[in-house]
Amino acid sequence: MRIPCSDEIVLCDEMIDIRPVLRHPFVQRLGHIKQLGQTSLVFLGGKHTRLEHSLGTFALAKKQCANWLRRGLIKADDARILCLFALLHDIGHFPFSHAFEPLMEYGHHKNGSDLLFAMREQIEACGVEASAIEHCMRELSPLSAAVHHGLLGWDKIDYMIRDAHHTGFGGMPETKFIMAHTLPCDGKVVVEKTALHEILQLKNFMYGMYMRIYERSKVAYARRLMQKMYERMAATDVFLLETLGSSTDTEFESHCMASHDEELQYHYQTYLGARNLPQTGLIICLEGLGRYYERSDKTMRAVVELDADAFQELSGKVTWKTAARLEANCAAVANCRSRDVFIQPSRNPRRYTLPATIVKDGDTLRNLSEIVPPDIDQDLAKRVQLIRVGTSDPKALETIFMRSGDIVKTLGE
Repeated sequence: MRIPCSDEIVLCDEMIDIRPVLRHPFVQRLGHIKQLGQTSLVFLGGKHTRLEHSLGTFALAKKQCANWLRRGLIKADDARILCLFALLHDIGHFPFSHAFEPLMEYGHHKNGSDLLFAMREQIEACGVEASAIEHCMRELSPLSAAVHHGLLGWDKIDYMIRDAHHTGFGGMPETKFIMAHTLPCDGKVVVEKTALHEILQLKNFMYGMYMRIYERSKVAYARRLMQKMYERMAATDVFLLETLGSSTDTEFESHCMASHDEELQYHYQTYLGARNLPQTGLIICLEGLGRYYERSDKTMRAVVELDADAFQELSGKVTWKTAARLEANCAAVANCRSRDVFIQPSRNPRRYTLPATIVKDGDTLRNLSEIVPPDIDQDLAKRVQLIRVGTSDPKALETIFMRSGDIVKTLGE
């Protein structure tokens, strides 16, 4: 098989035959879920799927496992488990990837664990116990870090390469060199110090991807737009939410298209491009960092700074789950409809801090944080924390700008 950004992917050889699992409807479903969710509304090329990413991760796993087998670092059973887990690690994703997950009681890993046991027969036909894949899904197997590690994992490396390719984000570091110097050691996945320069490049590249693509303001507004459609469905029982964990993007969109609910149709037409995504009228950030968000071309944008304690308290109240209620409160202040107000909770600072990574320096194992000064990462983690209030109503945008203090007070109540 051939897909963009990957060498030829061999589905069946002496290491593993994944064809029984690849044919399963749960796996084929991933071909109808966009890897980047609503990002394609902003980056038009970002329409690749979770199945492409899963196959790409499998291809990296297979290449790396073959190397580790030749060096006697793992056993054949370990290789089969890691390769199959790499293919199935995203099996539990909901439609549009991460869009709805913040509103739900459990995430895609829990949903994936539930789906795995319905695939037991196909998994065992690949020579792997279903329980072994579930242990990896729940991060109970030490070697599973080879897939899910926050910096070195094959999952991370594949989606960085693939997402950068489809969105036009350049400057990808030398990931092949990093993988060549990543290995299992004492039950852990470590990287040799000789690849330190490339690791730091990858870290900075990852931060850039989160800032410029994954958590770009327009992308976050598009995500919130999809959440509004989901919340409307949940309120009106239009969509059977019990089946969401096994549905596709197209199935969700078809329910939106067929709905006679006026508010749902309003959001759906925005999603189709009939209306523009919201503009930001208010940014709330940490004290001393407002200068990063002041722009002379944004005349209707207010920036409010809060001290660390006040910002942390407010961030605890402004979440994706509380956004709908807070949007209604802000709409009352802005004298507009709540459907036209969009709130973006603060970014997760964990995304911008160095993941726990073990570096092998000769016979010594050290944490990467002991080698790399954390000051720059800590500054970035502070700078990216902000709460946005936006609207698609031009009059409301002016009101939000003029009454920014009242909006902040409303969010904190």
